[in-house]
Amino acid sequence: MRKLLPLFVVGFVLLSCNKKGCADPFADNYDANVKKAKNSECTYNGLSESPCGNQVQFCAKLDTLQLSGAITQTDGNNNSIILNWQDNSGATNQSIEIEIFKPQKGNFVADGSFEDGTFTVLYSDGQTTQYDVSGTMKITEYSNTNGLSATFSSDLTNGKKLTKGFLHRVQ
Repeated sequence: MRKLLPLFVVGFVLLSCNKKGCADPFADNYDANVKKAKNSECTYNGLSESPCGNQVQFCAKLDTLQLSGAITQTDGNNNSIILNWQDNSGATNQSIEIEIFKPQKGNFVADGSFEDGTFTVLYSDGQTTQYDVSGTMKITEYSNTNGLSATFSSDLTNGKKLTKGFLHRVQ
């Protein structure tokens, strides 16, 4: 038995040096100690891959147009948070503002009431601003450590639809 102990120690050291796992810091199961990145093991809001791509916090479809990128969070009034996205490509002046009233894990609706458990969406194309008419949001994570993660959709005043909305670890 004493002769086998060194073999176990050497085997353990060799296996721990090749630790595999998720190396994407935006993933739910990110591991800073990973030596061999295997991002196929990453999960995002319970999904096996981020619909936005690795290391992207926000994406959504506005009708057929794909929007994505970084999003900022600020404190609003009345226990709300405000999320802002702007098109950084320089091609347009598009922006989206999402305000969530009393954010916590659970289901939210866009109904214009500005009550706890609701959210609002403003979309601007640089010339006009559209507001949400109706919508749904599911917050899957809200904490100081992991930020806010959610999925959402919203119908806007001009008939446009904001669909397949995805927020991940926004802080």
